[in-house]
Amino acid sequence: MRPPTPDPLSTDHSRSTRGQEFFLDRRRGTGDGGRSLMFSRTQGIRTGPATEVPLPQPTTSNRLNHELAVGERARFLELIRRVEEAPIEAFIETLVERGVSAERILRDLVTPTARTMGEEWTQDRCTFVDVTLVTGRLQRIVRSLAQIDPLGQDQPESSAPAVLVSSLPRQQHTLGLLVVAEFFRRARWQVTVGPPVGPASPGDVVAGQHIDVLALSLPLIELLPLARKEIRKLRTLSRNPSIGIVVGGPVLLTNPGVVDDVGADASAPEAHLAPEVARAFL
Repeated sequence: MRPPTPDPLSTDHSRSTRGQEFFLDRRRGTGDGGRSLMFSRTQGIRTGPATEVPLPQPTTSNRLNHELAVGERARFLELIRRVEEAPIEAFIETLVERGVSAERILRDLVTPTARTMGEEWTQDRCTFVDVTLVTGRLQRIVRSLAQIDPLGQDQPESSAPAVLVSSLPRQQHTLGLLVVAEFFRRARWQVTVGPPVGPASPGDVVAGQHIDVLALSLPLIELLPLARKEIRKLRTLSRNPSIGIVVGGPVLLTNPGVVDDVGADASAPEAHLAPEVARAFL
């Protein structure tokens, strides 16, 4: 038996995002005050009346500065697979010194690399050790970007919106949570990260403080019943009766109706879009 699937962020959306739109459907008469942000292809099926919302553009605080040079993604993947760590550390530092933002590194290097490793794993083109090594290094890069890029050292205002980024119970996928959390931090949100990264349970967090939005990772379609149960429980426990619940993860590609399936409010098909999607609930 193969070990559990490692932690790729999701299936590659880079080609599929062309020609896609967001649709905001404010549902009436639902128990949760119902707002639903649905993601679908332009030629896909729209369920119910919808108001078209344009794809969010980068704001001043998270503008993606300086393009990556041709071949730098391949170079990044090559370096991060090596036994020694010094070359990949030097590579990241060079990008930052050149003016490449942490957001672009996360979006255009970390996320695609995680997806590539996930694809190679499912196709038996790499070993569990290979994926574990790369995933661990990607996690360290995400954490280090807050120190390398000065923006990550600033604290958001006390009046800033609060988000809880978490996985489902007993899930160990951490890389996706760290990336989403970093995008929220750079969008000036107050961020709490739940299990398996943070020690506090999601229920304790939403019951103990005002959380505006819960960003929940859905790694596998088999976990949708668990997600539905967890979301129902967290709505009941939440100090904020109007908490918005945004879901993300690989299941969005194969199940576009996942928002309604699990009782969430919105979906974010890409990690860097999560903060803009979440602002619909403020």
